[in-house]
Amino acid sequence: MFGTVLQRDQIATPVDEKRVHVADATQIIDRLTREGHRLTTPRQAIIKLVAPRSDHFSAQEVWDEVRGQYRGIGRATVFRTLDL
Repeated sequence: MFGTVLQRDQIATPVDEKRVHVADATQIIDRLTREGHRLTTPRQAIIKLVAPRSDHFSAQEVWDEVRGQYRGIGRATVFRTLDL
């Protein structure tokens, strides 16, 4: 129903990166604009930081990195932006 259920002796395999579509920052910003979201400078900075990444990251890591560039960005802004 929801996909293949793995048995205990089976292992999951990683997703083929070539099949994964990743939007760039411009596409993300365009979509958020169409959906009526406000695109503040902090949100744009977070999107531009996160969009090109292909690794896993936490909101804390994003906040640590982005606040080095924009001191006024709060943790809540990072969490809300990532939630969009």
